[in-house]
Amino acid sequence: MQPAAVVPQGYNSQVREVRGILRDASTGEPLPFVNVLLVDMNGQTINGTVSDIDGFYAIAIPANGRSLRYDYIGYTPQQLPINS
Repeated sequence: MQPAAVVPQGYNSQVREVRGILRDASTGEPLPFVNVLLVDMNGQTINGTVSDIDGFYAIAIPANGRSLRYDYIGYTPQQLPINS
């Protein structure tokens, strides 16, 4: 789900919302209905959302949110630190 050219950065505690469009790295097509889970530093799920038909999602990040986990059928799950 992440383009090969993007290198994940470290955690940024100042981020309070994350939004974006999830796309297939090979085709660039938007990915609808991807599960986006907000995870704390202990690996526990805090909250979640789902991308819409155009691959767009937005999620509020509380102080204890550390990373986002992306799950989509047919793709390898990814967990990335919240950085921007």
